[in-house]
Formats: sequence, C-alpha cells, structure tokens
Amino acid sequence: TKRGFFFIFFFLLISAICFFRPNLFIAIINALVWSALIVAFFWSLLATLGVRVSRLPTQDGFRGVMLKLPIRVQNLLPLPRQSFVVCEKIPFTPESWQVHVIPPLAAHEQLDYPRTILPVRRGEFVLDKLLLRGSDPLGLFCVTRVFREEQKMLIQPAAEPISWLPLARKEKIISNEWQLHRKTPVGLDFFGVREYRPYDNVRHIDWKATARHQQTLVREYEENSSYCIAILLDLERKHVTSEHTLESNFEYLVKVAASLANYLATIHCEVLFCAGNTPGESIISGPSQGCRQDIMHLLTHIEPGDIPITQQLDMIFDEIPANSIFYCLTLQDAPFFSATFLRFLEMGIDLRWIYAPPILFADFATALGERAFNLLPRQQTTIVEPCIVHPRFNVMDALMLPQLSGY
Repeated sequence: TKRGFFFIFFFLLISAICFFRPNLFIAIINALVWSALIVAFFWSLLATLGVRVSRLPTQDGFRGVMLKLPIRVQNLLPLPRQSFVVCEKIPFTPESWQVHVIPPLAAHEQLDYPRTILPVRRGEFVLDKLLLRGSDPLGLFCVTRVFREEQKMLIQPAAEPISWLPLARKEKIISNEWQLHRKTPVGLDFFGVREYRPYDNVRHIDWKATARHQQTLVREYEENSSYCIAILLDLERKHVTSEHTLESNFEYLVKVAASLANYLATIHCEVLFCAGNTPGESIISGPSQGCRQDIMHLLTHIEPGDIPITQQLDMIFDEIPANSIFYCLTLQDAPFFSATFLRFLEMGIDLRWIYAPPILFADFATALGERAFNLLPRQQTTIVEPCIVHPRFNVMDALMLPQLSGY
C-alpha cells in the first residue's frame, strides 16, 4: 500500500542511521521496526486465508431501478477474521468499480451481504471476477484473492407505469386547409363506469351515476373489434445527444417505447413495432401480449445507427393497416415530415408524434430548465403538432399530449 511504501522508506532511513552512527537506542528501535514490518507482512498473507466469496442468485434488472447483487462471504477457519473489502468491476453502473467493506467475521461465520447498485446502462453483461482484498492491522500490505464467479445479467430499458391511455380508434378526414377533424368513435360497446380522470372528455360524464354516487364518473367503452397500435423509434445517430450518453434523447425515447409496450401488453390489440430498416429483424408485429417480450429484448440491445428515418417511415407505411394508431418517436424535425405524415393521415391513421430535440438534452439546456425551449429552431412540420419532451418530462404526459386536444 502507499502507507507501506512510506513506512519501508522510513525503516530504511533508520537502518542507514544505525549503520553509519551505531547507537544502542537506535539499534533497538530499528530491530522493533523491522520486526513489526515482518509481522505485518506475514499477517497480510494470512488475512484472506480460509475466506470464500461467492454469488447468490439474483434477477435481471431495469435501467434506473435499484438492483440487488448479493454475495456470500464464508469464514472456513475456527478463528475470527478482521474486516476486508470485496471489489468487482460492474460495467452497467455509473462507477464501474464497486467496493464494499465486509465487517469482521466470527469463527465459521457465514455472511450474506446485500449489495445494492443502480444500473445506468441497458444491455446484456457478464460479471466475472470477485476480488477479495485483505490487509494487516497497520495497513502496510494488501493481498488480493480472485474468485471467478461468472454470471450473466440482462439490464432492460427503463419504463414508467402507465395507468390508462385513450386508444379508441377515430375516423379522420383531411380538409382543404389540411386541418385534422375527428368524428365520433364508432364500433364501441358500453363497458361500465369508472372515476373521472384529468384526461377524460366531459361528454363522457355519466351525470346520473355522478349524482347517485356523489363523485364524478364517466362512461367507459370497449371496442368490439381489435385494432393496431404502431410504434416507430428513430435511430439516426447524428441526432442523438452525444455529450450526455446516460440520459440522452435516444434513451428517453427508448423509455417511452418500453413503457408503451408494457401498457399495450395489458390490453387486447395488435402491435406493429419498427426500429431499423430490415423488415425481418427490426419489425415486430402480432398480438400485444405475445410481442412484449420480443420488443423488450430488442429495446434492451438496440443502439443508434446510420439508418435514415425516411427508410423507417417508408417501411412502416407499407406494413401499417388503415385506421391504426401510430406513435412516431423521433429525434428530429425534418421538412419532409409534412408530406410523409399526410400520407398516414389520408389512410385514417391517428398519428401521435413525440419529438425529443437534442438541444433540450444537452447539459446547458438542463441547467436552463424551461427557458431552454427558447433555443429550439422554428418547427418545420406544420401538419401535425408534436409533443416536445425534455429529460424531466413525464412519459405518460408525453403519450397523452399529442392527441388531447381532439379526444
């Protein structure tokens, strides 16, 4: 250790003084010092002897959610042991090296130590080595033992709970002024009444039930036929916030997609998910309950690339059924969006656009707060109004706002 190097230098200095100026008192001190140094050295060699470290079973984690990685420390000898340190390099944490101090162990004691960490990177990782470091009481020497305990970990993307989303299909027409109009939802069956939520339309309030129960209740409907929810995730690397890799605009949109996939798995609908330009690999379609695991697996491993969003829009346009609901999650606002979005609207598709500008996810924009919106360039797409999000924007609000005005 650093302290050990300092003391060895000090001991050598005393030995030199004793050699050039022999003195009984200095000789006694020199002998005691070197005796302590030798005892500390052999003590450190025995510090980790008879101690075993192993992993305990754990589950996969989610980005941004505390994860438990427990370990078991065993003292196999009939002697008490002083405290020591367990170190491990964990690639999905803010600081890759995690250090934990294990308290002293009694003879034959077994301790299950509950390590708790915060994953900040998603993906599939392999944990390999556990390092056990012990020392002498003076802290002059350090001994490290390596325990190979391989374990695969899957860190899935962060997701926020969604209690409810208005996903009833609406027929749409485009006027000559390119303004969007909505008709009354068709093909709905009365399901029951429930408590009023802030996003509900006042037209759906059941006034008789409200007066009877003394609380605001709304009529709830369910569709008598299945419908399709399409999701597109923009992957163009050049629009990703480069200076803030852990909380970038791309990671925010991944969180939105994961939250939406979790919610859709609780209802009956068809899902069409697009993230890439290869139909066989980057498009997932089918019933929402069956697609959730495939979508989450794709979102766990996906990274930005050089895939133009024009290719993604063209590919999903060929796959999406008419009268679907389309969540378009983009990192950019391009002039060609108006013409492209018009093609979807002409098919009766309910287009809900969520836009994560790179400038709002930069460090200086985070410090500016709401004033950062003044830095945004003029919107280029006029046919659809996007929901512009920032790092502190609630996911449920992001999914609701693109269509609140017409619901």
